Amino acid sequence: MTTTAEAMMTLVSKSPSHGHAAPGPTAHEHAGHRRTAPAKGAREEQDAFALRSHQNAARAFADGAYAAEIIGVPGVHLDRDEGIRDDTSMAAPAALKPAFLANGSVTAGNSSPLDDGASAVLLGAENALPGAQPLARITGRGVAGNDPDVFGITPVEAAHRALARAGRTWSDVDLVELNEAYAAQSIACMRLWPELDPQKVNVDGGAIAIGHPLGASGGRIVGHLAHALSARGGGIGVAAICIGVGQGLAVVLEA
Repeated sequence: MTTTAEAMMTLVSKSPSHGHAAPGPTAHEHAGHRRTAPAKGAREEQDAFALRSHQNAARAFADGAYAAEIIGVPGVHLDRDEGIRDDTSMAAPAALKPAFLANGSVTAGNSSPLDDGASAVLLGAENALPGAQPLARITGRGVAGNDPDVFGITPVEAAHRALARAGRTWSDVDLVELNEAYAAQSIACMRLWPELDPQKVNVDGGAIAIGHPLGASGGRIVGHLAHALSARGGGIGVAAICIGVGQGLAVVLEA
């Protein structure tokens, strides 16, 4: 079984563009390396995860998977996120230097950019709007806390708690929206969910491609999960996100 330390070996606190992280990102990446030495191939695995995020997001936008949930910017032709690289390859992230440690594996290419954005989700009791057809129903919610040095794996326990409260297991789950603060952090969470099929995670891309507007990303992933489940005729999904000071949140949706 993969230990927390092994899963978190390349984690840092914030992406390279988040210059205000506290404590500093270098301290957090050092903390990850103190727990275990970098695994062979860690950089390549993270770059491949980032490439998948861009490829999935590009395909999803081209297929209209986000059309129902995006409000364009008035006055300019801006109806999709600008960070998505349709034509990227493994060669592009491989050329980037480590962001924090000289021998580190976290780069700007396998981290989420800090973007501007806003999100809104309408929640209500079943009898609040008679006749309304909700996209999905929240059947479980989980909150977890951890040492801030390993904040990135807080979605693991949060999701387990949410599933337990919903009376579900990973075998019931059709889709997962996991906020991609970093490829390293996302891979760590997925390793600690061994029952989950990784191909169910972020099938329409994630924050590495789309961006991570702090304070809005939670609403974005919950909203997209609801739309995605509805578009496929229903199902069960998990949305999970880490928070830089050692917290994690997750919800289970059923549509």
